[in-house]
Parts: sequence; structure tokens; C-alpha cells
Amino acid sequence: MSLHGRTSSHIKSGKLLLCETGLGLISRHHRLLLLTHISPESPIKEIEYIHASLLPDPKNYHTWAYLHWLYSHFSTLGRISEDDWKREQEWCDEMLRVDGRNNSAWGWRWFLRLARPGATGGDDEIE
Repeated sequence: MSLHGRTSSHIKSGKLLLCETGLGLISRHHRLLLLTHISPESPIKEIEYIHASLLPDPKNYHTWAYLHWLYSHFSTLGRISEDDWKREQEWCDEMLRVDGRNNSAWGWRWFLRLARPGATGGDDEIE
């Protein structure tokens, strides 16, 4: 099997560049380049991988930055549905329920509620 074929099959199965303590800067950058090149129809498997990577280290800045890039990139391609955004908001709310002092999760919540493409929320929290 060629390197490209092996890489493509590994990224689809979520086995590429696994780290026990979250995504390091180098592995995140490699994953970003590979996903940009391969461009799967749905990024859901990668989102699940990122969520799992944040469990042992929920304040890993690089992993949160990669999650932000992933949603921004695939949103511009039209591959993030409103249901995907809603599930992500629910996941983020749970992360904040577990640790209300997670600044990365608060920043992500702000993006999901106010700054992401198509965001309409926020007024209910101001009142």
C-alpha cells in the first residue's frame, strides 16, 4: 500500500498520530495538513477524536485551537450542519459544567454562541 493510501485509511479510522495526553502542536499541525488535503465529507470522526483528546487534558490550548480550525474550515465548505453546531454547544456546556474555570472552553462557547458563521444567540444570556 502506498503512503498516501495508508495515510488516508488511517485518518479515516482515526488512528493517525494518536497521543495519550492530547494533541501536541506538531501532531495537530500534521492532522490539519492531512485533513486539508484529504478533505473528508464529514469531519465528525475527527471531532470525536478531538473531544476524546481533551478528556485527559481539558485545558490543552493547541487541541482547542485545532477544534476551532476544524469547525471553521469545514463550515466554509458547508460540511457542518446546524445539528452539528448544536451538539458542539451541548458538549461545550458539559465541559464547563465539569470545570467552570476552563478558559479555553469559555472561549469556545463564545465562538459557538456569538462569532461562528450563522450564530444568532447571546441575547438571552445578557438579560
